[in-house]
Amino acid sequence: MERTQTDPNLTRSLEQIEGSALSPASPTPIGRRCAGLRSVPLGALTAGDLGALIGQRMSLDLIVPRALDMLAKSPLVAGDDYPGDLLGAVLRIDGEFWLTHPRWHARVAAIADGVGSGPEEIALELSEFPRQLTG
Repeated sequence: MERTQTDPNLTRSLEQIEGSALSPASPTPIGRRCAGLRSVPLGALTAGDLGALIGQRMSLDLIVPRALDMLAKSPLVAGDDYPGDLLGAVLRIDGEFWLTHPRWHARVAAIADGVGSGPEEIALELSEFPRQLTG
């Protein structure tokens, strides 16, 4: 199911939606951070939070729509590191995910096309992201 910005899930956390708490995937700081973010309502997650969760491949079916809504408003929004890092995280999601979500892929491709070569930090991701799905 494709989600939209008006989705009532934005007031609920990943734990509430998925029905379970999760201990950190690893004892690393990012693992602990992402485990903690699972109790935050989706609508309250920042670009940095979304980028961290995407980087850890956590709950992508719930996180990616929120990231796409944010990127549609500001394609080069800065997360924790630099302008465009949320877009970079989305562009690094593997192709199998996009094959199961072609409409989301089309949104990402349009956003990527809109930023051209983008900032140096994500230029490689922008150039390598497949604009057409094959599979």
